[in-house]
Amino acid sequence: MSPFRLYAQLIAAMVMWGATWPAGRIVAQALDAPASAAAMRFTLAALVLWGIARLRGVPLTPRRPVVVLPEAGARGAPPDAAAAPSATRQTVPLTAPFGGGARSHPLSAAVRLAAMGFFGIFLYNLFFLYGLQHVTAGRGALVAALNPVVVAVTAWWLAGEPHGWRQHLGAVVALAGCLTVIGKGDPFALLTGAVGVGDWLILGCVATWTIYTFLGKKATQTFSPLAVTFWAALIGATLLWGVAAVQGEALGWRAWPQTVWLAVCFMGVLATALGYTWYSEAVHRLGAARAALFINLVPVAGVVTGWLLLDEPLSWPVLVGGLLVLTGVTLTTQKPKERGSVTE
Repeated sequence: MSPFRLYAQLIAAMVMWGATWPAGRIVAQALDAPASAAAMRFTLAALVLWGIARLRGVPLTPRRPVVVLPEAGARGAPPDAAAAPSATRQTVPLTAPFGGGARSHPLSAAVRLAAMGFFGIFLYNLFFLYGLQHVTAGRGALVAALNPVVVAVTAWWLAGEPHGWRQHLGAVVALAGCLTVIGKGDPFALLTGAVGVGDWLILGCVATWTIYTFLGKKATQTFSPLAVTFWAALIGATLLWGVAAVQGEALGWRAWPQTVWLAVCFMGVLATALGYTWYSEAVHRLGAARAALFINLVPVAGVVTGWLLLDEPLSWPVLVGGLLVLTGVTLTTQKPKERGSVTE
């Protein structure tokens, strides 16, 4: 794949992820009970991801344990190790990214996948769609832009990941920008109780996505990233269909207007399945750090597409708060310098 195509796909994925906010706003405004739309979105996504896995030969089952064969004559290895590999296979535990430990047993990994589907798909999308019934797409996208900052701060706290003054400053700046957006220009509105239910629901998106991210880091020790996303989407969709059935909307899709169908298909097939695949390819070829920098385009795309598609106003709190959020996210996600040569 040419570098131009790779970067074009990566940018397109970020734009599609940003455009899920106006698409979600369309769905949330058209449906009183949008859980069925979220269920359909991830049902479509799971089907497409299953097809991609089949085409690429990616297994959706747990990976096989990693094994090594001691060299013949090595300390602790029998002299005939090379001739009898079946007798000398040793499972090599994979170090967990947060606190160490061996690779998870498939059963515990399955429980983790279920939790990912519950938090990252089921709860996240209830917060997402019901929140968008109360706030604009651009505003919601900027509040949710806190995701990398909250993930980073949680990693500092729980896992002791390295951090320095730039990361601390970035977290404060991003929080100030978020509060400016939520408070419509008043960063202290949250403290005075002047924040609406929609903003609280979007903050719920941030919390559930943080949980999903940490669960995913562990789950990919046992399953491939594609398999993790497939199972999370399938489990989340199943739970969302259950909510839709309780609400009496499980068959409501038969009466959806064309705009809702277009929005749901866009979010499920393009933004979720295709966007995830393109982003994974970029991570594989460019590395996680370089690919992750492009995530800063997501809130920008959310604000711009909300303005273009839904005629949402570009007020000064959105512009100033958004600039602060992006600046803070950039500082927070920078890799801190190694201790020793330069003091952070």
